[in-house]
Amino acid sequence: MAEMQLGTATYQAILFDFNGVLLLDSPWHEAAWHETLEELTQRSWSRQQITSLIHGRTNRDIFEQVCGRQLVQEEQERLSELKESRYRAICGQKGAAFALAPGVPALLDRLRAEGVLFTIATASGEINMRFYYQELGLQRWFDWDAIAYDDGTIRGKPAPDIYLRAAQRLGVAPRQAVVVEDSLAGMRAARNAGTGFVVAVGDTQALPASDPLFDVKLDSLADFTHLF
Repeated sequence: MAEMQLGTATYQAILFDFNGVLLLDSPWHEAAWHETLEELTQRSWSRQQITSLIHGRTNRDIFEQVCGRQLVQEEQERLSELKESRYRAICGQKGAAFALAPGVPALLDRLRAEGVLFTIATASGEINMRFYYQELGLQRWFDWDAIAYDDGTIRGKPAPDIYLRAAQRLGVAPRQAVVVEDSLAGMRAARNAGTGFVVAVGDTQALPASDPLFDVKLDSLADFTHLF
């Protein structure tokens, strides 16, 4: 197991959030949520309302908040698949734009070549994760059994569950893991899990220069290799 040095400390693994980090698909999710929520609630939703509701959270948490009640499993699965089938249809319409974020393949190739452990920790469900795994060729870098996704048995972010599970699947202590996140809920989940280093990536203009939720912020994952 190779170690990676960030600042004055060394770490044994990287846990990548997926949506908005490895795949820049947030607008596609928002579009699918917009259509689904307006159909479900019969009222209009602003983009700000949708973004504050959805990012980093599980579908169950989102739908239960919108409905104002707990959902039985069958209802939750039906609503979730309604939204996700719309999202996957949008992905299918994007052609070459449905690809990993700029710099990601080169970064993953370098990490694998240097023997650094890494995996995905995502609020996406199994159907979507298998869709990504096949359509984006993720088997080139990721062992399916090491990926942590929403299987209905864990709490959504900001609960620490997804990062605790991902670290466990790689066989490392959370404090020895680096997390790469784009959502505040995800960064809180990483902190709540006791992970050692948090990288904020994406729309960093919306973040303060420094914050307890992250250790460093990057505009793009293409800049990640400059950290080590």
